[in-house]
Amino acid sequence: MRTGFAKSEYFRRPLPTEAIAALLDHLAAARAPGQQRTLDFSPWGGAYNRVPAAATAFAHRAERFLVKHDVVVAADADGAARAGARRWLARSWALAHPWAAGRVYPNFPDPDLDDWAAAYHAENLDRLRRVKAAYDPDDVFRSPQAPAPGA
Repeated sequence: MRTGFAKSEYFRRPLPTEAIAALLDHLAAARAPGQQRTLDFSPWGGAYNRVPAAATAFAHRAERFLVKHDVVVAADADGAARAGARRWLARSWALAHPWAAGRVYPNFPDPDLDDWAAAYHAENLDRLRRVKAAYDPDDVFRSPQAPAPGA
């Protein structure tokens, strides 16, 4: 079994060449035994961006691509190995973050976000809270980073 940690962020403009080089250097540097690292660049745009942001719950309609930083360690990895994986993850994210749109893919939960609601849902948050209040007023379906029912 494995334990993974991930961070993601959307981008509306290309990453500079030096940022890509820094990400790749960091991906390969100081690899720890048993640690798996991934940089996943997912194209966005196209059909995603033809739908207005307010038309659905999904707010990320102006972005060009998504970068997911992912690191996996053995489920029984010790605290030092887990801390090392999280340090790699935080640094990888920090290398790309200056060029990011400040929005995050909601299906890659990130417990380190300062304002997860805005990062995941942007201007659609109030609408999502109203829908949640109408269909799940008792908050049966919840997670630490999910909108609570509200008006």
